[in-house]
Amino acid sequence: MGVICSLCLSIGFSLDSGHSIMASGGLTVVAGAPRANHNGAVALLKKEPEGSTRLSLVHTLQGPGLGSSFGYDLAVVDLNHDGYCCGCTF
Repeated sequence: MGVICSLCLSIGFSLDSGHSIMASGGLTVVAGAPRANHNGAVALLKKEPEGSTRLSLVHTLQGPGLGSSFGYDLAVVDLNHDGYCCGCTF
């Protein structure tokens, strides 16, 4: 619960999504929260089953240090066609 609350400060500051990032064919939303825990974070969220409008938190990447603003900007891209890569600036 503490992780979610710290993300609430700025989650969604940057957003992107892609299919088959964590599960084959599944939609994953990648959300940046540059003010979370004073060092930033990126949340990987999966879409709930068909018919639901909810997203559930699967994984959180924490920023490297105080004031890094990790998650300020991000991109989901597959540059070499071997699966997606999420890039986050800090």
